[in-house]
Amino acid sequence: MDNAEVAENILKLHALRAKINMQNILKHMHLSSRSRDAKVVKKIFGDWVALGWLVGGEDKGYVINKSGLEQIKVFFKVEPWIPEAKDLIDKYGHIIPNIQWTEELECQPEWFKESRWPWLKDDRFYLRGVNRKGELKELQPPVDGWKDGGMPIDWNSI
Repeated sequence: MDNAEVAENILKLHALRAKINMQNILKHMHLSSRSRDAKVVKKIFGDWVALGWLVGGEDKGYVINKSGLEQIKVFFKVEPWIPEAKDLIDKYGHIIPNIQWTEELECQPEWFKESRWPWLKDDRFYLRGVNRKGELKELQPPVDGWKDGGMPIDWNSI
């Protein structure tokens, strides 16, 4: 169970003009309210409500606001680099443990692609003064960025 599945089902309910609330989402996803997957769905849904993407209440249902609709659509559309990013987070994320890698990727994918993706993808990019191999940046400041200051000509973000 992930953001994409929750987004897909919320968007389906939205398209059907059905009431968007936890009961209908779980019913639409064929989940028991006591299952482990339901707990994940409730967490994701709660996070989106807290972010203000969905407004309203459980009784009358929630409405997706304009910015929320754009964000939820982003989750539904999985970019080709995201599965690789998740693998690289598993491989290198422990080097900078105080970053919430997965949460940042899920909540701000475009920002993540600009600020975190280069670090995960290339040894020449430094984040908080360290690259993905754990090596410290020789020339500082800045502590973040490419080893020689500019983006290498062979860098491909995908």
